[in-house]
Amino acid sequence: SSETGLFDKLNLDGKIMGIYGMNDIRNDHGAFVIIYVPKILGQSHKTVKKLINAELEKLRSGNIDKEFFEAIKLNLIKEHEQELENFQSRAFIIGQMFVQNKDWRDIISYSKKVQSINIEDIQKIAGKYFNKNYLSFESKMGFPKKEKLEKPGFDPIIPKNTEAKSEYMAKFEQMPNTQIKPEIINFEKDALTFDINKNSKLYYVKQDINDIFKLNIKFHSGLFTNNKYSQLSEYLKLIGTKNTDLENFNKNLQKLGSTFSVTATNNDFIISIDGFNKNLRETMLLINDLITNPQSDEKKLKNLIQNKKFEDKFEKTDADNLSDMLLKFVMYEEKSEYLNRLSASEIKKIKSDDLLNLLTLTITKPCSIHYSGNLDEKELFSILQKELPLKENSENTNYPIIRDKKTYNENTIFFLDEPKAVQSKINFYISGNKNSLEERSFGNAFNQYFGAGMSSLIFQEIREFRSLAYSAFGNYYFGENLEKPGYFRAFIGTQSDKTIEAISIMDSLITQMPKKENRIKQIQSTLIQSINSNIPNKRQLSSTIEQYILSGYKEDPKILDLKIYENLNFDEIIKFYNKNIENRPIVITIVGNKKNINMENLAKFGKIIEVNIKQIAKN
Repeated sequence: SSETGLFDKLNLDGKIMGIYGMNDIRNDHGAFVIIYVPKILGQSHKTVKKLINAELEKLRSGNIDKEFFEAIKLNLIKEHEQELENFQSRAFIIGQMFVQNKDWRDIISYSKKVQSINIEDIQKIAGKYFNKNYLSFESKMGFPKKEKLEKPGFDPIIPKNTEAKSEYMAKFEQMPNTQIKPEIINFEKDALTFDINKNSKLYYVKQDINDIFKLNIKFHSGLFTNNKYSQLSEYLKLIGTKNTDLENFNKNLQKLGSTFSVTATNNDFIISIDGFNKNLRETMLLINDLITNPQSDEKKLKNLIQNKKFEDKFEKTDADNLSDMLLKFVMYEEKSEYLNRLSASEIKKIKSDDLLNLLTLTITKPCSIHYSGNLDEKELFSILQKELPLKENSENTNYPIIRDKKTYNENTIFFLDEPKAVQSKINFYISGNKNSLEERSFGNAFNQYFGAGMSSLIFQEIREFRSLAYSAFGNYYFGENLEKPGYFRAFIGTQSDKTIEAISIMDSLITQMPKKENRIKQIQSTLIQSINSNIPNKRQLSSTIEQYILSGYKEDPKILDLKIYENLNFDEIIKFYNKNIENRPIVITIVGNKKNINMENLAKFGKIIEVNIKQIAKN
C-alpha cells in the first residue's frame, strides 16, 4: 500500500507496464497469484519473468532490509485495524472466521502474530513456495474465435399471479418490525468546523476507536479547471523531493505507518493521507516537502504516456467504457470529460515544469480539509497551520462547477457500431425538472418502485419474466443542487439479437408505467429500514455533511425522508413519475453490433444518429 514493495519498484521504475501480487489462501489448497502486463511494445513474457524471479530471489535469500521489514509489519497492523472499524469488512471477517474454524481471539491476536514474524520466516516460506513449481498462463494480442449462442425460440412465461404472496411471505410480513430510532446527523456537533484561513475550512470528527487518522485535503480546483490534473495526480506518485528520492520518500512514510494517495476529480484535487495519530506531524512534514519541494523527473513522464496508451487501447475494446463515453456525449456534448481530457499526443508535449507549476498554483486554491482521529482539535489545528502550505487567496472561485445537461425535443437514438460486441449496451436518458427537497424524498420512493433492486418493475419485467438482460436498472438522479434539474437514466445489457425486444419492454415501462398499488407497504418498509442502513461511518461523516450542504440541505435529509416515508401513499409515486418522466422525449444510446440489430425496427423508437469513437472521445 505504500508502493515500496519489490514488485512496486519494477512498476515505478518503468521496467514493466504493471504487476500485482495476490494471495488466494483457502482451508485446503491455495495459491499466490502474480498478474503482470508487459510493456506494449517489444517486451516478452520471458523478459518479465526474469525480472520477477530476481525480486523473488531476494525473499528466498533473506535479502530484506530489517527496518523496511518492520515498517511492513506496522502497515499490516494498521490495515487490520482499519478493517475492524468498518462494519461491512468486520462482518466479512466474522464470516471468514466461521469458514476457517477460527474464533474472535484469532482476530484480536492478529497484531501480536504479525509482530512475531521475522525475516527467517519469510525466507522459509519463499523458499517453499516461490520456486520453479508454478503454473503460467500467457496471453498475447489476438482475436480468438467466439461461439455465437442462438436466441432460444420460446415465448416468455409471464405468471398470472405476479402479485400473489406465498404462505411463507404472509407469515414473514406478520413478524413484528423492531423500531430502531434513526441516527440523525447533526451538521454542527457531529463534525466541528474551523476556518484555517479565509480560503480553507477544517472539518473535525472525533474517532477514538483506534489510534489511526484519516486526512483528506480537497483543493477546490479539478479537471473542469485544468485537464492536466489527471497527469499531475499520477506524476506526484512517481517523484520524490529535492531532499529525498522517491524510494526513500515512500520508505520514510512507511516507517511511520502512513500512506497517501492523490486523486483528481472534476472539481477537486485531493490528497488523502492515513496513519497513526502520534505520527501525524512527521507525516505532514513529508507531505509538505513533496508538494512544496518536488523533484522534477522528466523520465517519469514516459510512464504517463505509456499508461495513456494502455488506457486508450483498453477503452476501445471494452463495451462498458464505450457505453459510458456515448452517454456522456449525449448528456454534455463537447463538455464531456472524455472530450476534454488530454490525448496521448498532448501528454507527450507535457514537461515536468508544466505539472509542477500547476501543483504550485493548486496549493494556493481554497480547500476543505477532512480529519477523523483521536487528536485534540487544538493540537490538530496547530499541526495543520504549521505543516500545511496553505495560502490565503482573494480569488472568488465558482465552486463547484456544474455542467448544464443537454435537453432534447424528440425521441433520438445515438448508435455506435461495435462489430466485435457480443452484447448491446443500452442507455435511456430523459431530462427532468428542478426538484425540491420534498420531491427528492418522493423520488427515492419512485426509484425503489421502478428500477432499484430485485423487487422493482425493471428487474421483474425485464430479467425475471423474460430473461432479456444480464443487467438492468433505472433511476431518477437529482440535480447537483436545488437550482439544477435532475434526469432519469435506465440501462440494459443484453445479447445483440435481443436488442429490439429489450428496448421495447423498457420503453413501455417508461412511457406507460404499470401501477401496482399493493407494493406500497413493501416500498415504505424498505425505505424506512434503509435510513439506518445508509449511515456514513465516521471516516465519511464530514465529507457527507459537506456534500449535503452543497446539495441544498440545511439538516440531515433523513429527518424529512422519515416524515415522508411514514405517510407515503402510492399517488405520490405516480405524481413524481407524471411530473418528471412521463411524456418527455427519450434519448437512447446503443453500443452494439449493427449486423445483429434490425435497424428498421429500431427507427420506430426515434431518429437514429450514428456516431464513431472520434466524435465521443479524445484519444
